[in-house]
Amino acid sequence: LSVYESISYGSGESRDLSIAVSAPPKPGARPEPVSISIARIAYGADAPGGAGFGMEGFAFAGGGAKGSIASISHVGFSLTSVIAELKAMLAKPDADLEALDFRRFIPALGTTRMTGLDILAPQEAQPGQAKLPPVKLGLDLFEFRAGEPLNGVPTSLGLSVEGLKAPVVAGPNNPAAKDLLAMGYKLLNLSAKLDLAWDQAKSELGIRSLSLGGVDMATFEAKGTLGNVTKDLFSQDLALAQVAALGATARSVEARLQNFGLFEKLVENEARKARRKPEDMRREYAMIASLGLAAMLGPSDAAKTLTSAIARFVAKPGTLTVQARAKAGGGLGLADVITLTDPTEIFDKIDLQANAE
Repeated sequence: LSVYESISYGSGESRDLSIAVSAPPKPGARPEPVSISIARIAYGADAPGGAGFGMEGFAFAGGGAKGSIASISHVGFSLTSVIAELKAMLAKPDADLEALDFRRFIPALGTTRMTGLDILAPQEAQPGQAKLPPVKLGLDLFEFRAGEPLNGVPTSLGLSVEGLKAPVVAGPNNPAAKDLLAMGYKLLNLSAKLDLAWDQAKSELGIRSLSLGGVDMATFEAKGTLGNVTKDLFSQDLALAQVAALGATARSVEARLQNFGLFEKLVENEARKARRKPEDMRREYAMIASLGLAAMLGPSDAAKTLTSAIARFVAKPGTLTVQARAKAGGGLGLADVITLTDPTEIFDKIDLQANAE
């Protein structure tokens, strides 16, 4: 283990790699050529960003399919903490293995990033059917980040997916695809993001970003803060970790829903199914939202504000924004919710603002 710690891998790169082979043919078929090429592989100081590992310009073709990846990189991976824990364990050969916190042997994961994925794959048609067009798949960006570990558990996490493109394919067991095609969505272009981090000094877990959206559809974004999140949450003692999790409180939440055409197409599709006019369906949905939510949420001022905003959004979809903050300085805990005799009493414990534009 000490020898491992004394070795450094330095830096370097390789360029213009290519492989061409002929795959074994099926009986009675011609051999299929397969090709792979990589523009550049680099590590260390020569890697993208000056550290880690990176590969650029990857492309492949074979069997009627082809694809490419603009870049793949990884930075921040480290076994340093694992080596230290192994040396400490070996220094005490009589230690009780059941008492070990094996999460300490989790390496630092760092950040993995991929950009520019494009795949074109053929479809096999059923006998007697016309030739099907190839399936196109794409991804603009994928990134996963795990940092600042405590007892081996990352306290900072990030996940980003941008431009995930996939065709909508109808099928007998996929009624949702049939509705999407009826609404004019032949290709989905989706994105999602999660970014959260724990602040030990403030004992807070911040949900900096939580989003999901689609081009020409809609986007949902949210962020919030959980309080009283202590380091016991990362303890190897499961009971202690559970108590810490139950003691967390919700301090603030903000959510935003933006419509970019999805809701209009939903109403038009439902109206087409019911053989009614879209405007009639819209008015009906707005009335249901107004009266139904008013009955469920109660007569409080906060409930009326939320009901009014949602009903207005349903009547004319644009942007719906909801902000909620616990009135108590310490936040709203699980015990505060469990003791409610009526769910609508939750509005007495929060300051709520809602608006539809």
